[in-house]
Amino acid sequence: MTINYTCKFCGVPGTATADDDCPIQNIEAWRSWLCCNRCGAFQEWYRRMTAKIRHLCIQWATKRPEARQEARDEYSKALTSLTQTTALQVCRYYRVDYVWDYDFVAQLIERPDKAEFIVKAYEDIVRRTKLAKREIPQSA
Repeated sequence: MTINYTCKFCGVPGTATADDDCPIQNIEAWRSWLCCNRCGAFQEWYRRMTAKIRHLCIQWATKRPEARQEARDEYSKALTSLTQTTALQVCRYYRVDYVWDYDFVAQLIERPDKAEFIVKAYEDIVRRTKLAKREIPQSA
């Protein structure tokens, strides 16, 4: 059975195949969950990267204050690497220019308990930048 759908993330139409023996009760619900390979791969990668950043921030947050001073450079380098990779992939996915600043790392070090929110806020800003660029009228 072939199912026509619209990607729930980017809106691109696509088709998916399902086994004819599989009893799909509500095909409309299925359609609403489907996404294209590009979006699916990005979402999976994004979840894994966010988990890595969260894990590193949890390690940082649970360190004793005296141990934090010794480990600050190590954690800063690790978070810099992870956030630069995250920024690069997010910008590629949304097809915008690469944007990264050390403030990304500084926020994570200052507020490790908010790691997921900080990463999501960055992704939201990049997404809104793409939408804003799309809405700017092109001059002749």
